[in-house]
Amino acid sequence: MRRYIFQILFAACAVCACAQIPSDSIRVSLVTTGPGDKIWQLEGHAALRVQIGETVDMAVNYGMFDFQAPNFVYRFVKGETDYMCAAYPFSIFVSEYITTGRWIHEYPLNLNREEAESLMTYLSDNLQPQNATYRYNYVKDNCATRPVQLVERALGDTLTLIDEPLTDCTTFRDIMRHYHANYPWYQLGIDLALGSGIDHEIGTREKVFAPVLLDSIITTAIRPDGQPLVNNNIRLYDGIPG
Repeated sequence: MRRYIFQILFAACAVCACAQIPSDSIRVSLVTTGPGDKIWQLEGHAALRVQIGETVDMAVNYGMFDFQAPNFVYRFVKGETDYMCAAYPFSIFVSEYITTGRWIHEYPLNLNREEAESLMTYLSDNLQPQNATYRYNYVKDNCATRPVQLVERALGDTLTLIDEPLTDCTTFRDIMRHYHANYPWYQLGIDLALGSGIDHEIGTREKVFAPVLLDSIITTAIRPDGQPLVNNNIRLYDGIPG
């Protein structure tokens, strides 16, 4: 119920505020965080930060799930887990990662008024209780791919992604093994569950499934009009080396 209240409040605030405030008062950022030690944290995390005037400062997080759901780890490895989208105060989002010592980077998005409002509409629709749950896919539909896709919908075209991180990792499996090196049992489960479908060669766009790679890729993203998508990198928290 609390999650639904946050969702409804965000949607209501977004609709009311967008109609009443100056264009430069709607600010949307991509936020990325460093890896953690749980299996669902090994490639970091990504979310959106939405600020409207001086009254709204919310995280829109597509990475919410119920760990108590039956066979969670097994279903997670197989890509059969239901995830949820939720909006809640950004201060709560930040505190979770500071508590666990994981770095937090913020990338304000270069959006005009119309684009920002379009993105707000998509987010508000996603946050409706009947739309908030989606079938998580490890490499195609997750906390990192969803924000990128929504930004592209708001822009009306695809982004040009230039950066090519981890050049020695050319497949989904290569990237997974890179970040799962200390969790061989987990990687074995993925190898068995996902089979050969993660062995084809991938490009920069497909690498955004890993939030820690999106952190690098987003800095060189180009809008359809040739302008950079982000102009600044705000290091909200440097994390604890480990």
